[in-house]
Amino acid sequence: MVNLNAITKSQKLKMPDFAPKNRTLPSVYEIEDAVEHVMQMLLGDDVRIGERNSGGVVVMTGAGVSTDSGIPDYRGEQGTYTVNANYKPIYFQEFLARHSFRQRYWARGYLGWGQIHDAKPNSTHLALKSLQDKGYISNLITQNVDRLHLVAGSPEDRVAELHGTLATVECLSCGHKQPRDVFQDVLSELNPEWAAYRHHLKTTHTEPRINPDGDVELPANVSYYDFEIPPCPKCHTGIVKPSVVFFGENIKADVKALTSEWIRQARAILVIGSSLATYSAYRLVKTAHEMGKEVGLVNIGATRGDDIASWKCEVACGEVFPVVTKERVCSGSLIFPLLDKHVVVVGAGVGGVATAARLASQGIKVTVVEKNDFVGGRCSLLYQDGHRFDQGPSLYLMPKIFKETFDDLGHNIEDHIDLLKCERNYRVHFHDGDSIQLSPDLSIMKKEIERYEGEGVEPFLCFLRFIEESHIHYERSVQLALKQNFVYWWHLFRLKYIPDVFRLHLVNTIYGRAKKYFQSKKVRMALTFQTMYMSMSPFEAPANYNLLQYTEFAEGIWYPRGGFNIVPSALAKIAESYGATIRLNCPVKSINTTDRSVTGVTLADGEVIEADAVIANADLVYVYNTLLPPSTYGKRLSDKAKYTSSSISFYWCLDREVPELDVHNIFLAEAYKESFDEIFKDLSLPSDPSFYVNVPSRIDPSSAPPGRDTVVVLVPIGHSRHAIPEDQTEMVKKARQMVIGTITKRLQLPDFSSYVVHETVNDPSTWASRFNLWKGSILGRFDNLFFVGASAHPGTGVPIVLCCAKLVSEQVGQWLGIDVRWSKKVKGANGDTRVPAKRFTFAYYIVTDLMPIALVVLAIVWLLQYICIMSSTPRPQWVS
Repeated sequence: MVNLNAITKSQKLKMPDFAPKNRTLPSVYEIEDAVEHVMQMLLGDDVRIGERNSGGVVVMTGAGVSTDSGIPDYRGEQGTYTVNANYKPIYFQEFLARHSFRQRYWARGYLGWGQIHDAKPNSTHLALKSLQDKGYISNLITQNVDRLHLVAGSPEDRVAELHGTLATVECLSCGHKQPRDVFQDVLSELNPEWAAYRHHLKTTHTEPRINPDGDVELPANVSYYDFEIPPCPKCHTGIVKPSVVFFGENIKADVKALTSEWIRQARAILVIGSSLATYSAYRLVKTAHEMGKEVGLVNIGATRGDDIASWKCEVACGEVFPVVTKERVCSGSLIFPLLDKHVVVVGAGVGGVATAARLASQGIKVTVVEKNDFVGGRCSLLYQDGHRFDQGPSLYLMPKIFKETFDDLGHNIEDHIDLLKCERNYRVHFHDGDSIQLSPDLSIMKKEIERYEGEGVEPFLCFLRFIEESHIHYERSVQLALKQNFVYWWHLFRLKYIPDVFRLHLVNTIYGRAKKYFQSKKVRMALTFQTMYMSMSPFEAPANYNLLQYTEFAEGIWYPRGGFNIVPSALAKIAESYGATIRLNCPVKSINTTDRSVTGVTLADGEVIEADAVIANADLVYVYNTLLPPSTYGKRLSDKAKYTSSSISFYWCLDREVPELDVHNIFLAEAYKESFDEIFKDLSLPSDPSFYVNVPSRIDPSSAPPGRDTVVVLVPIGHSRHAIPEDQTEMVKKARQMVIGTITKRLQLPDFSSYVVHETVNDPSTWASRFNLWKGSILGRFDNLFFVGASAHPGTGVPIVLCCAKLVSEQVGQWLGIDVRWSKKVKGANGDTRVPAKRFTFAYYIVTDLMPIALVVLAIVWLLQYICIMSSTPRPQWVS
C-alpha cells in the first residue's frame, strides 16, 4: 500500500517536462497545412479506398477532442490545471483507503454527471466517425471517459476506451456492473437534499465548472460527510467506483493487449488533442515509433511525444477534421476534392439545417446564415425560472421519416435523440366536462369507442376500418406526395395515379369520412381535430390528410428528451461535421439576382456571399416581397396566396403540478364547425375556441422544477389581414380569459388562474417579427433559387419539412450537376455498415406555385370519381 502521507500536492500536480530535446521538424500552425498533413497520412500513397496504402491508421484521442462539447481538457488555455492550480484529482489508493475520500468523489461526481451525460458529440467526433466509415481510420483509441465517440456512432468494436468510461459503475469486490444512470437514481433517493441542489443548479443554469474526469469544483466550505454511498447491489458489501482508470491505477489487461495489437497492425498512428502526459498513452505512441511507423500529432501545446513525432500541427482539432471530411468525399471507390460549388441556405430552421447536412454530405460547400442566435427556427426553446418550453412543435410524429433523414446522412438517430413515448396520445375534453382518451393501446380504445358508439363488435370494427383507411392514406400519400416532386404540370397526369384517386378519397373531407364510420359527434370530433396541426379545417381538408390518425395510433406520439430543439441541433452538428458553416446572428438584407438567376446574398452588415445556388428556408411570400427585387409575381403571391392560420401561444410557469392535465390535452369547442369557420373564413379569434395544452413536464421532468408544471397553450386564430400584424393586445387578453375559463370549468379547478406565476406570450406579431412569417402565418422565378420549409412542397409539419429537405437537396444536386447519393444502413456479416444508396437522376428543379394546376386536375378527378360513386351502392356519406 502506498503511503498516502508521502504523496505531496506538488508531486500529484507536477506536470511532465514536455520541452522537446531534439526536434527536427517545425510545428505547423496553419489550418490548411494541418489538413494537408492529416490527408497525406490518411490517404497514404494512393487515392483509392481499399488499396494497399489507404487506411491502416490508428487514431488516439485525448481531452482536447471533447472541449468543443463543453468538457474541458487538463492543460489547455481553459484546462483544469490552468484555471485551477489547486486542482487535485483523486488517486486510486486514496479512493480505496478512506470513506471520506469516496464521499467527496461521489458527491462531486454526482453533481457533474449530468453535464457529461448531456454532452453531445462535436464536429471532430462526427468527422472521425465519418472517416472510420469510409475506411481511412482502422481503429480509434481514446483516453476520454465521456463515451462521445460511441455516441457519435463510431463502431463499438473499433473503439478502445483506454481509461474506461464514466457511463458504468462497477464493484471492486464482485465485479458487478450497473449503468451510471441507475446508480445516479439511487444516489438521488439516498441524498434528497443533494438531489434538490443538483436540480436547482441545472434549472438556474448555475452548474459549477466540470472537470475532465466528470466531477465538479465546489466551495471549500461544502461538507461531504452526510453524502450516502450505497454498497454493491449484488454482493451488498463491495466498494463501487466508476469504470474508469484512476490516477495510480493500472490499465485493464484486455484493453492493454487490444490496443497493443492495434498499434502492431497499424500503418501509422495519429494523436489528436492529447499531451500524452499519461504513460499508458505515451507507451503506445513510443511503441509505434520504435516499430518505424509514422507518428502524427495534432495538439496545441507541448506533448510528451514531440521528440518522436514524424510531424506535428499546433491547430485546434475542431478546425481541422471537419475540413478533412469536407475536402475528400466518398463516391463509389474514388476520392475527389471538395466540389467547386457553393450553396447558401438562408435560415437555420429544421428545413435549412437538414438541407445543409444533406448537401454537405455530398461534398458541396454550404453556408447557412441565420438571423437569430439559435438554430431550429420555430422549433426552438424558451427558458424561465427553471422551466423549459417548446416554442413551436411538441408532437414527434411519423418517426420513420426522422429515422430516414439520419440514415441518409450515415448516422443512427438513437445516437443523437433520446425519445420518450407518451403512454396516452391525448386527453380530449368536451364542453360538457366529458372527456375521452386516445391511446395506441387498442384495448383502451375499444372501451372508449364503446362508451360513445355502443357495445358489441361492430363499433370497434368501424374504428379499425377507419384506421385501416387512414393507413392506406398514410402509405400512398407518403409515396405519392411527400416523396415526389411535381414540377411541371404534366407530372400530375400519370395513368398509374388514377387508382389512388379513389383510394385517397380526394373529394371527401376528413370529417365526411369520419361521419361514414361513427355515429357519435364526440368521436368524430376527437378523430378529426388533428387538421389543426396542418392549419386546416376538418370540414375542408381532403380525406387523405387523416394519415395523422394512423401514425398516432400505430406508431404513437413521442417526445425528444430535452425538448424538440434537439432535432435541428443534431442536424446542425452533422452538417458541420461534413464541413458546412453555420453563421448565427447574420440577418440577410437581400438575395442578389441577375436576369434569371441568383448570385448570392447580402447580409445586413453589407457583406456579400456569392453562391451557385441559394436555398431559402424562410416563408415564400416574405422572400419574394422582402429579400428579392419587387416583382408582379411577389405582389400576386401576397395578394392572392392562401395563408395558413396563426396562433396565440401562452407559456406558463405553474407553482404546482396539475395532475388533471396529461402530456397532450385537447379542449374542443361545442360549436366545433363554427370555430373553424371563424379561423379560416373570418380570420379571427373564435368566440368559443378549440385549443391545445401541452405539459412537457409530465413526460420529461427536466422541463420544470420539482413539484411544478410547465404548460404551453396554443390557440389557433386567423392570420393577420396585414403584412405587419396589428396590435394583438386585446385579442391576447380575450384568449387568455377564455382558455383559463375553459380549463377552470372543465377540470373543476376554481383556482387555476392563481397557479400561473409567470407568462410569456407569442402572438401573430411575434411570429412575424421573430421568424419572418408573412402576415403571421405559421406555416421559380429564378432558376437557381430553391425553397425549403413549411411554405414549400410538400407542406407543413416537421416530418413533412424533412421530406422537403430531401427533395430540394436532390434538385439542387441535379442543378449543380452532382450525382446525389444517400448513405443507407444495411446489416452485413460483421454488423451494421453503411453503403451508398441508389443515385437520383431527376432533371428538373423545384417550382412552388402549382396550386392552380392542381385545382384543375382535381376538378377532372372529381368528375371521374363522382360518376363512379353515383353508379355504385351503397353510397358514402358526403358532408360539406
